[in-house]
Amino acid sequence: MEMKRLKKGLLFIFLTLLLLIVVLISGRGNSPVFAEIYDNSNVLKDLQKDSNFDIEDYPIKKDDYSISVISIGESTGGNLYVYTYQPCQPTRYIIATDINMSLSDTVDGTKLYGLILVNTNSVFAKYLVKDVSVPDNSIRYYNISSVNRLWDNAIDGETGNNNTGEKKAFPVRNIYKVTGKNGDKVYSCEPTYVVNILNPYADFLLYSDYHSLPAIPSIKYSYERLGFIDAHYIAFSTDWEIDKLMSATVTYTARPAYGEADKLWFFPANNEITYGKEEVCYAYPEYGDKVEREGDFWNNGIKYKYSWDRIQTVPEFISAEKNLTEEAKTNLAGKQWVLRFTETKREQTKRVILGYETRTVDWTQIRKVAVLRLEFETDGRVYNLGTVSDAVSGDNRPGNVEPKPEDLSWWEKVGRFFENIWNSITSFFKGFKWWQWLLLILGVILGAGLIISLVMYGIKAVFKFIGWLIVQLIKAIWWIICLPFRGIKALFNKKEN
Repeated sequence: MEMKRLKKGLLFIFLTLLLLIVVLISGRGNSPVFAEIYDNSNVLKDLQKDSNFDIEDYPIKKDDYSISVISIGESTGGNLYVYTYQPCQPTRYIIATDINMSLSDTVDGTKLYGLILVNTNSVFAKYLVKDVSVPDNSIRYYNISSVNRLWDNAIDGETGNNNTGEKKAFPVRNIYKVTGKNGDKVYSCEPTYVVNILNPYADFLLYSDYHSLPAIPSIKYSYERLGFIDAHYIAFSTDWEIDKLMSATVTYTARPAYGEADKLWFFPANNEITYGKEEVCYAYPEYGDKVEREGDFWNNGIKYKYSWDRIQTVPEFISAEKNLTEEAKTNLAGKQWVLRFTETKREQTKRVILGYETRTVDWTQIRKVAVLRLEFETDGRVYNLGTVSDAVSGDNRPGNVEPKPEDLSWWEKVGRFFENIWNSITSFFKGFKWWQWLLLILGVILGAGLIISLVMYGIKAVFKFIGWLIVQLIKAIWWIICLPFRGIKALFNKKEN
């Protein structure tokens, strides 16, 4: 244990020294002190306003497809601009798409901000940062963790699994600080740490939700509806040794989808899919957050529950999910963490009209998943850092086999039956107002009194009937016993006469 702590301490010191050396060598401890930045000015003209800028420090490299942020600048129009070094630009044209940035000195609130290319000059490019207006503060922070461009299989290769690469991320690791306003602005830059997200893998698990049939099915027309839950997750490793992952920020896009369903599975049967508008979304999973869901249709009306933690280690995830496919297990191998960041609905509808059957499926497609921030504990110290994370998209097949009900014994099914009854009763009374509860209590009291009265009078009547019946039975027996003697007596009386 002590050796492990010593190794971690030495690694921390090494990283600190390495970061300091990089900053000193690069000479980018301070951003250019721009006198004025105009919205349409040339990128090279803006950069040359800094006396420390030397164009020789940025050579052309035709095989280097990375993007580096040189500096930022606020324009007189209140816009924010980012200046980049793109070594391959003269030979292979690439464009930055967005940056992972927080508008404070911490990474809390970090998100993706889109970039619009303004102009280029050789290896240099100038971008307008979308949806950012220079705040009216005397001190402004621009905490940039990474910059992204579109994924290119020709230069970036395949992801190595069934994911599609969407964006390639490159580290920035700088907190830019701007003080003053108008012509008195002063720019400075401080280095910071980031976490590299290694080999991200996005996928989802499928859970059954409900099964509905029409109230009055007919021969001419009928339909059947199956509901599911898609539970989405991203698995990954990092270049930091993390003892406890406490919270995270995950970005993804979501868009509604509709298409003809596969008859064997509940997914699109072909590529004729209709998509709705795609929206950028964010999720904030935290350690200890738990999700609980309930399904019923596979168990013929007997409900069963699913539950999972938002943040899990990969071994915990594999242990909790018994029905993972071999492909999913292979793609999870070697990874450290799983963030189960959101759930969406999937619904299949089967219609039969005059004997002709059609199946359609509606779902929400989740794409471009990336981790933007991690808060974690290592050796008793808590870190909250931005990340460098490629964005990936999973396919349309889940990472678990076709969902089936739990194997329940007869007694367990009986227990679930009465549990369902109790849940139905409690859900019915949920939300009652005070006067409804008062009427219910009075009704229960009156009903109980009536039942007790009926029971008491019923018991009394039963005992009275039983007593009368016993007396009549005794009389009948006595009459039978006395019958011969009455016959003899009758004979003697007849003889005397």
